[in-house]
Amino acid sequence: MTTNAQTYQELFMPTPAGFANWLASARKTIHEEGIIDFVSKLSPWIAPLPSAWFVHDATVRHLAAGSGLAWIIAIVIETLGLTTTHTALGMHAWNKTHANQPEKQAPFGLAVILAIVYVIATLLLISVLEVKPEWQHYAPAMFPLLAVVGAVNLALRSHHNNRIREERNVINDEKQRQREIEDEERAQKLEEKRLRALAKYGVTVNPATVNQNVNLPVSTPVNYVIDGHNDSQNDGLADKLIAGKRSKIDARRDQLVEIVRSDPTIELAELQRRLGLGSVNTVKTDIEHLIAFGRIRFENRVFEVL
Repeated sequence: MTTNAQTYQELFMPTPAGFANWLASARKTIHEEGIIDFVSKLSPWIAPLPSAWFVHDATVRHLAAGSGLAWIIAIVIETLGLTTTHTALGMHAWNKTHANQPEKQAPFGLAVILAIVYVIATLLLISVLEVKPEWQHYAPAMFPLLAVVGAVNLALRSHHNNRIREERNVINDEKQRQREIEDEERAQKLEEKRLRALAKYGVTVNPATVNQNVNLPVSTPVNYVIDGHNDSQNDGLADKLIAGKRSKIDARRDQLVEIVRSDPTIELAELQRRLGLGSVNTVKTDIEHLIAFGRIRFENRVFEVL
């Protein structure tokens, strides 16, 4: 059998083993929980269909309306009931969440009244006219009432959406304010560390120029590894190890500067990944060092190479 023939058979004439694999995959996808979840999402949308059918039938028989007009009336009534009920439940949940804030309460009572009007209109068409067919002359009066219900429902939803939007804006403003406070505190701490580091290496800082860059003298000895003085009795091997460690740290910090120069908004986790470090705390230590020695600035989560 040629290669093309084999490919054709694999594509269009699957073997029993291939069909079994496909069936096993379908069983994993269509499981009981997935079916129940799908039905639970679909059933609320199709639940008004029986009621709409009976409204249509009652409208045709008792109000002598055509089938097209009857379907319009049925759809209007059922969709109005759906939105009114949803609005009432949403306002109830809102009021329950803001139980101790009377100024934020939504007009839940008015939404319930609208839902009751919907129920009365539906029952009038489906049941009452069956018992009292002579009331059919008064039934059309409910349609202007339903129009008012729809207009009030729109206003309620608009006001409630504004209420939700305003609270969301307040929460976002509070979060932004908290981030700004944290950034200011972080900047202040970094500046204090910078001043301590400069004082440690004998650099005098004028308080009036505290936010300006201060260049260390070339001859200033900087030990990145050991806090305190170098032991004069260290042997040559220890000196080589310290020098190698210092060179590695300097190279990593130079690489960090180049990375933030090309991507000022990079996240610390991404910096850690690019530098190949095992901990983000090492990245933070390098950033604090570079800020202390005036090589970079880090404010509002944005890097700036100086």
